Amino acid sequence: MSSYNNIYDKFSQRLSGTISDFSELQLANLKEKFKTCGLVNVRNILSKDMWKQLVSETNNIVKEHGIKRNISLEHSDNTRRALTTVGNELCRNNGPCMSAIYDNEAFLNFISEIAGERVSIFPNPVEQLAVSLMTEPGDTHGWHWDDCSFALIWMIECPPPSFGGFTQLVPNTGHEKGKTNIFEVLTQHSIESHYFPQESFYFFRSGNFLHQVHPLVKPTRRLIINMDFVSDSDLKRKLDTSTTELFY
Repeated sequence: MSSYNNIYDKFSQRLSGTISDFSELQLANLKEKFKTCGLVNVRNILSKDMWKQLVSETNNIVKEHGIKRNISLEHSDNTRRALTTVGNELCRNNGPCMSAIYDNEAFLNFISEIAGERVSIFPNPVEQLAVSLMTEPGDTHGWHWDDCSFALIWMIECPPPSFGGFTQLVPNTGHEKGKTNIFEVLTQHSIESHYFPQESFYFFRSGNFLHQVHPLVKPTRRLIINMDFVSDSDLKRKLDTSTTELFY
């Protein structure tokens, strides 16, 4: 455990330093884009060796602990989930780097600045960290809304758009859980498709954006770390973690 704590502490300290190097102009541009679009892609926040450390850790976790899922979720209108997943507890026990990022106060302050409001860790640990891997044609994380306000996705490995696996969003589509039909929303709104490169993360309003990962169309690897965060308004209501408990 001392080795884990040592990696955690050193990574957290270095992360705080890299965040402090972001210029006021860079941060202002991210804040404006998030205010307008509800979505930003951030690159080069980790040094090369920090990124290498995070990539190695994530690959080890999915190799040792990943479970292949292939299910349709009734309360998401039977949209499909076909991918290999690892839940929070195993990520925490084997991922000091990703844990250090999630818990880091400077990082929370950084994404809170971007969001224009306080962003906090998810109060139920089950919903904090997850790793997922797609490899086969047809693998997907189908259409859904999150129960929390924010998600942040680290692109550990990412194929080119021609392989599938890119992110699709329908912004500003608030919903009532179990009552709003996903397919009706899709026929009434335009779908945005985004490609986010490896060595970056994207941060977005996942509770208000219907979203999916487009199915892979060729064999490849799409490996990500998912981090869920809450707003102050989220903390005033009961948060539903049933999907995460089923899926991870």
